[in-house]
Amino acid sequence: MICCRLLWVFYVLFYHSMGLLFMSKKTLSARLNQQSKLALTYLNMSPPNYKQAAECMMEAYRFGDVRAAYNLGVLYKTASFKQKNHHLAFKFLLEAARARHHLAYRLVADMYAQGQGTHKNHELSLHWYQRAANAGDIKAQMKLVEWYQLRYEVGQAMYWLKKINSAKFEAERARMLGEIHQVKGELALAIGQFQLSVQLGDEKTVCHLAKWYLEHSCSGVGKDLFLNGLIKLTKSVHSKYYANACDILATLYERDGKYDKAFELYKRAASRGVVHSQLSLVSYYQQQKDCMAIKRISKKRRLQLAYDNCHKAAAAGYVDA
Repeated sequence: MICCRLLWVFYVLFYHSMGLLFMSKKTLSARLNQQSKLALTYLNMSPPNYKQAAECMMEAYRFGDVRAAYNLGVLYKTASFKQKNHHLAFKFLLEAARARHHLAYRLVADMYAQGQGTHKNHELSLHWYQRAANAGDIKAQMKLVEWYQLRYEVGQAMYWLKKINSAKFEAERARMLGEIHQVKGELALAIGQFQLSVQLGDEKTVCHLAKWYLEHSCSGVGKDLFLNGLIKLTKSVHSKYYANACDILATLYERDGKYDKAFELYKRAASRGVVHSQLSLVSYYQQQKDCMAIKRISKKRRLQLAYDNCHKAAAAGYVDA
């Protein structure tokens, strides 16, 4: 009886494998499309059913679908996916990239650059950024501009910058051109490009100009170029430049003797992990300065707050904290 059952199981498995082997391309393609549509349906649910979507993608992946490998990689990188796993994400994305799925190139490069799911490797990161850029990925081209600019390879930076011709990225393009002019010492041209970038709404340029103003004793840069944009950023709590903007504006207020305004902005930036703001708060709590908000806090509480911010700065790797 047991032998008969084993023979039956063997027969079913053999029949199934032979069926897959001789499945026509048309049938296979239809099946893969069906799995892709099912996965998309699960992802578009409210809330998304990531587990079922992953199962559909995995079935398509077992049939050798490169798109499924890419989609699985993206899914495992998704923060809202409970089974988020950078190692699996990297595995699937690298497989898709090696199979010439051009959308995977930049993601693999990012993971090598950040050490997500793999060890950091700048050479391999550069390799995949170049492949992505050559495939027309504008974000990869921008990464290469920044890469070569940081290494003062102006010729290579300009080569990739010229390839960015999308109106969607005009603000970023103007900023990067300004940074190249800045590296070359062409300050007037740099300021002109930065001004254009700010007018086009680039938040990173606002912070860059403000830092330039602070670091170079106002040389060549007027507050009017960035101040309104900086104040606007301090009100945009969802902006990724919010914390930096708060820290920079606090420093500007402090220079102008507006300690109460500076103190409030330092608190906001410190709560987002900006070490400079945490250390500035330590100074405020210890010295009080001419700040009404500090004077209302008891000495014992001030010392505790100074210690807390010092500890946070040290935890973030600041040695002298």
